[in-house]
Amino acid sequence: MAKNSNMKILGITCGVLLLIAGIGLAVVAYLGYKQVQSIQEGIKNPEQKVMEVLGTQRLPEGYFPNMGISIPFVTDTAIISDKPNLDDKPPKLGDGLGFLYTLVKIGQEKNAVKLRAFFDGETDDPSALQENQFNMDLNADDIIHRGIMDVNGMSVRFVVSSKGIENEHVEADGLATLFLFECNDDKMRFGIWFSPQAVEKTETGEVDLTGTVGDENNIRSFLSHFDLCGIEEKN
Repeated sequence: MAKNSNMKILGITCGVLLLIAGIGLAVVAYLGYKQVQSIQEGIKNPEQKVMEVLGTQRLPEGYFPNMGISIPFVTDTAIISDKPNLDDKPPKLGDGLGFLYTLVKIGQEKNAVKLRAFFDGETDDPSALQENQFNMDLNADDIIHRGIMDVNGMSVRFVVSSKGIENEHVEADGLATLFLFECNDDKMRFGIWFSPQAVEKTETGEVDLTGTVGDENNIRSFLSHFDLCGIEEKN
């Protein structure tokens, strides 16, 4: 009798576990479905998500929202450019002006030290980029300017490349400025501002970045449109 009772209890327990597992799988599938929907919406109708991710109510003049994607607890991404989406599809990025911003929500403080060293010019080893979700190749010989400034309560380190960029989102020739944004938390924030402009040189052979995406005055003016630290603090 006791054996039968134990078997019944075991059967009920297994049934409950299977039910819980089934519910769990259903929840995961539902959340996955909702996430896919969210990504699709961020491409078809990107304006709201782009504004939210960039912490702004108005984009810089001449820019259009192209893509806004949020993956809970993982990353937020926003892409804007000087070309609007056509037929609910983003333009090919790299033919004109554009800006890509990514917030990595999983802290990686130990790697941030290596990143800062690269942006500060203490090392020209670009491997710190790939190690910190900054998926792009950069030749140290193409770096023509580095700097650091404070904008809207965030510390902004930047590196200007004369050979553009290439990754899964953008393929651009010309100038590109890579940003490391730092706020009062352990999140990684990256940006790439790219332009087809070629590098100009003065009569003495020095690089002239005036009026480009590598111009410090332009950088400050452009980034002043965004509140990249404040939006995360509110979430």
